[in-house]
Formats: sequence, structure tokens, C-alpha cells
Amino acid sequence: MAGEWSDKPLLELCSYINRGSAPAYIEAGGVLVLNQKCVRDQRVSFLEARRTDQERKLVIADRMLQLLDILVNSTGVGTLGRVAQLVALPEPATVDSHVTIVRPDPAAVDPRYLGFAVRLYEREIEALAEGSTGQTELSRARLGAFPVPLAPEKEQRAIAHILGTLDDKIELNRRMSETLERQARALFKSWFVDFDPVRAKAEGRLPAGRQATPAWPKPGTWCVYALECDDGSIYIGHTENLERRFEEHNAQHQRRREAPSAATGCYAALLVSRGLPHRRLRMAPTQRSRASMSALSSAGSGTGARAAGA
Repeated sequence: MAGEWSDKPLLELCSYINRGSAPAYIEAGGVLVLNQKCVRDQRVSFLEARRTDQERKLVIADRMLQLLDILVNSTGVGTLGRVAQLVALPEPATVDSHVTIVRPDPAAVDPRYLGFAVRLYEREIEALAEGSTGQTELSRARLGAFPVPLAPEKEQRAIAHILGTLDDKIELNRRMSETLERQARALFKSWFVDFDPVRAKAEGRLPAGRQATPAWPKPGTWCVYALECDDGSIYIGHTENLERRFEEHNAQHQRRREAPSAATGCYAALLVSRGLPHRRLRMAPTQRSRASMSALSSAGSGTGARAAGA
């Protein structure tokens, strides 16, 4: 009946279900080829992708990936059953023979809803495998017959919207974590492996990237920064208005320096690590504090470093 949930075979909800073909690998050019390593943690990564030569082995049109295609790993113990939906396609791409393309039919189901529904059943899809240990395979017939819970059309759109919004937030947080990790690694390498501050001080100059009078990013640009006090200690923080924050730090520590019991000097140099515009990537206050503390802990202990945010 209309308005009720039902189970439908996956094949009835798709316009195409088939595996990719064996590529003719090349180092550059050609078409991008996604493999089982690219389907992990329910998302598609292009970092492990390779390339195939279209002139040596033509990829038919149906096997060229489209946005919202669902990719299902279809061979091997430990990899079979992993599912991800393609929500970005930076260039033309296909898959190799170990990955099945499941292409939702928009006339039968909301594509985003189907992607979330199939992702929900990774373990059950893994159980559909046939063959001996180390040579297990997922057949097109068994995958196509897999029952998928189908909500009414209006509910499909609502579910897809809510879960899609959460997915987008998770992806933004993941990118933020990667950005902070790169920044922390760069700071650690520069200061505690290459010893840039020590070398610069010995040569009577500021290390690369550190400025006494910086070129300030526009207000609203979220960034992680590091300041070096004239007593040699390091201050790591984050802000959306770096110039104002720098002036506040200087004013605050100038007052402390003038106090009889002062032990902290003014800041002499600034290292800026540029972030992303806050409108695209904004963190809650507790997350921001943890982010700065993560950057600080990556720099190591016993260095006289401090962390804060604004």
C-alpha cells in the first residue's frame, strides 16, 4: 500500500549493476581507476586510485562512474562488502573488476536514500560471499536479489536530507582534523626537527614564515597561529581575527612585563598557518579548544609552549 514501507530487491531499484573491467594500467594520462582500497570507512578516497589506458582497453560508457553511484567491494576476505557512495567526481573515472557499480534509478528510489540504505547492510552483504577463503566473491545475482527496505517517497527524501546533512558535517570535521594534523606536523618539524628558530637566532634573522610585522589574513579567516615570546616560550592558538588577537597578546604581556613579578615578555615573532573561511568550516568552542591542544601536544612537552583560542 502507498505510504507503507516495503522490501524491494536491489536490482529493481537500479538502472545498472555490474563490476568494472580489468584495467590496462599506465602511470599518467588515461582514465582514473578506483579499486577496493578506495572504498573504506563508507567513503570514496581517490588517493589509492590508478589510471588505465583507454587506447589499449576501452572502458564502455556504462562502466564510467556517475555521481551518486554506489560502489561495493566484491572480492576478498576483509574487503568484500565495503560500501560507499560517490558524492564527488573530480574527473572521469571507472572501477576495476573487484568493485561493483550499483547505479540508483531515480524513477524508482531517491539515490541518496538508497546509498544510505545499502551502507547500512555492509555485514549482510559481506555474508553473501561465495567461494573458499582468500578467493571469496560477491556475484551480481546475489547482490541484485538483496532486499532493501524502501520507505515512501516523501520519507525517502526526508531521510536522505537529514543523513546527508550529518554526512556533510562529518566530512567537514574529518577535513578539519587533517588540516590541523598537517599544521601541527609542519610546526613540529620546523621548530623541533629542523630547529629553524635556533638557526635563525644564531644568524640574527627570523625563520621562514615568521614575521614581526605580518601580512594579516582577512578577518573571518579561521587559522591556527604560533607566537614566540622574547623569553623563548611558544604560544599556540586559533582565531578568526589574527591581527586583533596579536595586538591583544602584545598588550596583555606588555602589562605583565611591566609588573614587578613579571616573568613573561612580549611576543617577538609570529608563525601563521592559514585555515579555511569560517563560513565553510566552523567548530564549536569545545572542539576548538581540543584542536589547539592537539596541535600543542603534537609539538611535544617540555618546550614552554602554551595553547589558547579566541
